Amino acid sequence: RTAPFHGAKTGSIPVPATTQTQQQPVFEPKRKDSGANSEANNTSALYQSKPPLQSLMLDAFKTKRHHMSITLPYKSLKLYTANKNIKKRWYIEFYYLYPGSVHQFKRFKEYLGINKIKDLSDRLIYGTEALKFVADKLAKGFNPFTAKRRADVHLQPFMGIKSQLEHIVSLMTINATKSQMNSYQEMQNRLLLYCEFFSLLQSSMFDFSLSDAKAFKDWMLNERDLSPKTVNNTISHLAMFWDRAIEEQLTEQNPFKLLTKARLKDKPMAADAHIRFEPITDSEMKQIFTELRAANQHDFIRFLLFVYYAWARPVELLRLKVADIEMEREVIRFKKGQTKNGKASYVQIVPPLMEKIKELNLSQYPDHYYIFSDNYLPGERMLSKNNPSARWREKVKDKIGINKDLYALKHTGNIEYLINNKGMNNLKWQQLQNRHSSAVMTETYNKRIGAYFIDVEQLKFRIC
Repeated sequence: RTAPFHGAKTGSIPVPATTQTQQQPVFEPKRKDSGANSEANNTSALYQSKPPLQSLMLDAFKTKRHHMSITLPYKSLKLYTANKNIKKRWYIEFYYLYPGSVHQFKRFKEYLGINKIKDLSDRLIYGTEALKFVADKLAKGFNPFTAKRRADVHLQPFMGIKSQLEHIVSLMTINATKSQMNSYQEMQNRLLLYCEFFSLLQSSMFDFSLSDAKAFKDWMLNERDLSPKTVNNTISHLAMFWDRAIEEQLTEQNPFKLLTKARLKDKPMAADAHIRFEPITDSEMKQIFTELRAANQHDFIRFLLFVYYAWARPVELLRLKVADIEMEREVIRFKKGQTKNGKASYVQIVPPLMEKIKELNLSQYPDHYYIFSDNYLPGERMLSKNNPSARWREKVKDKIGINKDLYALKHTGNIEYLINNKGMNNLKWQQLQNRHSSAVMTETYNKRIGAYFIDVEQLKFRIC
């Protein structure tokens, strides 16, 4: 039996009823309404069944954007302007999907020479163009993980880490002071010495990883026996070098910014660590200066007595100029930025040192001459900082066989002050002569060198 027909017709061909059509309600003809009501109802039905065109466009845009955020390997592309502060560095920033990952992104910065432009409006224009350039590159498939490391031709002369560091330091010292230039050069040489020792000179700043930076830090602490403060100062300078290298597109990351600070407990106590801080005995002092006089080392002796009487560090003495010795006021001026703590200070010239200074006849030299130049006499050129320790090693450690550091003369001078001035020693004076930041620091120093003395003549003890 044929099932009854329901629903609409297509042309004159009837559509057979199915299970689905049988469940649908039977079509009923519309009731006749008045003209106004009919038009209003039709309009209402239209807007209820079909959303506005604007909503359709918005939904389509949101859908496409969501799809792009899933499929594109990069996101958050923008120009960073530091709130339009031209004294700070600007860059193009974006995040790119790690290879093999579906949700982890790495942050990238592109400088593209933006910071070379000093005018704000010009930098904004240039930065906007650079942003469009990066956006176009990314859209065309640029991948920072697989891109050639150094595509720019002008970077080819700076492939090795030695050439790159020299290039960076030359840029950073254009308007630097003499002291800054010496400091930058010292930090550069310290790293290059490490690279030479471990055959890393053929590598580049790009190749210098976090593990390399950690190994360099350990080498400074353990092999070079540098203090944590010196190590941290070195790391801070190298972090500045690498920041500038990023700007110059020589590398993409700064491993030195990720290092933790060196601490005293990180530095193992070496078997001969006592050498630098162990004072020189009375018999050793007599032997050292007798041998040096016999070897005609009179000018070198004068340098050593500056350490002994003025309690100064050798590198501070090398920076002294004729104008820093004020004979009338009997003081030595250590300039700001040229001392260990960076502060300016004065120390008194004690009588035995004054006699040695008078031998130099400083009034015959210009004020800008260094006190210790070639052969430890005044001159235009500052003596190399390695010269005193090298000569001490040759004349004292190797020849005489006294395995103590030149810097131990400073500790010996402090001890003899405390011994020879019992009952008259002044902790405040000792603090300022040593240029310590506080009296507590001086007390700690005396404890470290094991020196504290009083006049024992009036003490009462049993006679045994």
